[in-house]
Amino acid sequence: LNRINSGSQLAEAVEEQHYFPPLAVEMINVGEQTGQLERVFGQLAEHYANIVSLRRVFLTGLTWPAIQLALTLGVVGFLIW
Repeated sequence: LNRINSGSQLAEAVEEQHYFPPLAVEMINVGEQTGQLERVFGQLAEHYANIVSLRRVFLTGLTWPAIQLALTLGVVGFLIW
């Protein structure tokens, strides 16, 4: 925040934090240079929301087969015992 208040560009301040992914830093840099920063933030938000959605679908798709495997191993183990 201090860098921005002192007149530095947003991309420099974001890059200095080492918290944001390289894609976000580069997109912010391009957005500042082209004057389309609000559009870049919208696209970044959409991109990361899509990643979260895909991860959620993937984990949900794995949950039921994992439960079935655990139950199957439990039943087979009980029968062998």
